[in-house]
Amino acid sequence: MPGKRTRRANAMTRTGLPTWLVERDDFKSAFAVNFTVDECVEALRIPPDARNDSHMNLLLRWTGTVEFFAKLTARAREALCNTIRFEEVPAHTVITRQGDSGDCMYVVVKGSVEVIVDGQRLNVMTNGTAFGEIALLSRSGVRSSTCVALADTAMAVLSRDEYHSVIHMVHRKDTKDRAEFLSRIPMFVGVSEARLQKLASLTRAREFRKGDVICNRGDHCDRVFFIQRGLCHEMRHWYKHGSNQWPVMPNPWDGEATMGSTLPRPDTAGTEA
Repeated sequence: MPGKRTRRANAMTRTGLPTWLVERDDFKSAFAVNFTVDECVEALRIPPDARNDSHMNLLLRWTGTVEFFAKLTARAREALCNTIRFEEVPAHTVITRQGDSGDCMYVVVKGSVEVIVDGQRLNVMTNGTAFGEIALLSRSGVRSSTCVALADTAMAVLSRDEYHSVIHMVHRKDTKDRAEFLSRIPMFVGVSEARLQKLASLTRAREFRKGDVICNRGDHCDRVFFIQRGLCHEMRHWYKHGSNQWPVMPNPWDGEATMGSTLPRPDTAGTEA
């Protein structure tokens, strides 16, 4: 766990919670049932531009329990909570029809939806299940199944344009934040802003828990790590009077020594916090 100083330094989300905390799996599981379905419905009924921090807090936790949204960062989910809309349909309503063109996806908040492909019933989706997401991720947007409400059903709705707008906006912000972070690392002093932006766009975030081994001595090197938050140590195998010494190396990056060569890694790096 990061120390108090690290906690204060981390950016806070609109919910008042730090991003590093909201993204932890144990946090998501702890809060997965800390709201009711009816509370989610009421929060979604509020027009997106009228939702307050309480509504956003609840919807952020709810999106963390939906498989399609859970893989996104807290920043992306928070932005989606500002755009996702509410729709309610009576039983027996055809929501999507196989072969039709679609431009939005749905998440069942309360109710049940039957999935039919080529006239055959394949599945019944209940609370927290997403469907129609192919319309967001494919160019054709052709519906692959017919989905029919088996009961009065409340749904969250997200359009293709809204989804891509949010993802692109979040990507731009993440790239800017990472470029600013890279600019503070000594090895990038003097590098132009344009090159930092390019480097930042090529990076991706990874989370490690305390005690995880990030890389092993002797491994083939194909990437470099930059510590954005937390603490890790490097362990180098030294021989001195028959005993091993493991010095702590406080550099905010690791692996750069072998990026320009085919040499194996000289150190083992692991997390301390």
